[in-house]
Amino acid sequence: MKIEEILGKLVSFNTVNDSEKEKMFDFIRNFLTDYHFKFKNVGACLVAERGKSKIGFLGHTDTVPASEKWMTNPWELVQKGDKLYGLGVCDMKSGIAAMLFAATQTEKAVTFYFTYDEEIGFAGVRDLIAEEEFPETVIICEPTDERVLNAGKGLFEFRIDFSGVRVHSSVATDDKNAIFRATDFINELRYFSAELRKSQPNNNFSIPFTSMNVGQISGGDSVNSTAEKCWIVADFRTNPNEHQKVREKIKRLSNEQPIKLTILNDIEPFENKILEGQMDRIFDKNFEGDDGMTEASFLPQTTTRIIYGAGPDTSHQADEYVSLESLKRVATIYEKLIEQSSQ
Repeated sequence: MKIEEILGKLVSFNTVNDSEKEKMFDFIRNFLTDYHFKFKNVGACLVAERGKSKIGFLGHTDTVPASEKWMTNPWELVQKGDKLYGLGVCDMKSGIAAMLFAATQTEKAVTFYFTYDEEIGFAGVRDLIAEEEFPETVIICEPTDERVLNAGKGLFEFRIDFSGVRVHSSVATDDKNAIFRATDFINELRYFSAELRKSQPNNNFSIPFTSMNVGQISGGDSVNSTAEKCWIVADFRTNPNEHQKVREKIKRLSNEQPIKLTILNDIEPFENKILEGQMDRIFDKNFEGDDGMTEASFLPQTTTRIIYGAGPDTSHQADEYVSLESLKRVATIYEKLIEQSSQ
């Protein structure tokens, strides 16, 4: 099959919320069986293995829902010149298509990981890390527009619940209002964030410093009463070597006040030290960092993680598309990586 035919088949499965994930897994099994792969289920993930490999490739099967703005059928691959349109073609069925096509071009050992629930809760990769031992190197086949990403920021996400005393606003004082306590805490976060910006920048990332955001806040129920309850949800996207500092600071701030801290995500950053000649001759590009969050962040620190896939990155957009020529180039790189890992 041509690589665009493989992609067309993958697009035909409606994997929004993983609804047709098993149908897609059946296609992958049938396709790879002809190329001497063996299969196993790890949790609800599919793992395909050919020989004892030093390299693995990881792709998630789920997509975001299709918006009403699509001009074509989202589950039918449409080609217009070099552009291939379809739901999930970019994020990230193009990556899976490149994996499958690369497997047909070489007989060397390789392991493929097919996960689920990446778009919502990362349940699939959590299944894998609980049970699976990974090879030396894993390529995460997300759309990077052929940029080679060898570092990823961490995520420290948390909720803080504040308590106050409900009284009429005519007799209110600052210490009784849970919203004031929340805003004071937010100011502390902003001061801390400003201090972190003074640290040595990591220019691998487009945002070279650890960043902070307060994404949600809710409190109070009446304009003429002090707020008895208020909560916020905030996160830090941490540079390598600063995650522990953030974790300790938030815990210390929460211990200094009568508040409740709930940690929602505590995911370490990573930065691979790529050895000269290990992969740079194949990629022939500078390594960069990923400001966002992918499944790479969950893999063991002992595994070299590279995020690399086709482009352009039109993820989560109506009329999502990928370049056919970019897809072919990426599949060729995957093939070369498999070949090199067996030497």
